[in-house]
Amino acid sequence: MPTNLEAVKRLGFGSTFPASSAQIKSCMLFYAQGAPANEAAKRAGIPAKTFKLYTERDNFAGDLRAVVKGLVETVYAPKAFAFLNECVIDAAMPARVRVDAAKAILDRSGYTATSLPEERDLGDIAGMSREELHAFVKAAEAKLATEAKDVSPPAEAPGAQRAGDVSLQSTVRSAGA
Repeated sequence: MPTNLEAVKRLGFGSTFPASSAQIKSCMLFYAQGAPANEAAKRAGIPAKTFKLYTERDNFAGDLRAVVKGLVETVYAPKAFAFLNECVIDAAMPARVRVDAAKAILDRSGYTATSLPEERDLGDIAGMSREELHAFVKAAEAKLATEAKDVSPPAEAPGAQRAGDVSLQSTVRSAGA
């Protein structure tokens, strides 16, 4: 690849770039949007030779990446988000499309769901420290407490007799009769 000086000599420019940095940036934007190099230069108002010379610079690829990144951040990403958002909220869209759009929004935004806590295998107890065992027992007790069912009989009024209870008075009455 020719160096910048070789390209200047070959293309016959008196200075390195007979265009302003704003014109070069404008040309890069048109080029990043898909215009051919000659068309991008024409739309930016600079000679095609000038843009050709610029593309031969060592930092052209980095400059083009920066322009594309800015274009994505300011133009394409907002449009893509708006489209995906419309897909998610549009009830007429098929459910699969809505779900995929929602996943894309969440995935691209960096959202991650909280992971479920790992349940230990009982075989791991042997390797636990005292603190870990204490925490394990507390967690197991809490889990059991949430799953426990109250099987105690309902509270009774004082003096009420439960079915099956035989009082001393009823036994005496039946024996005396």
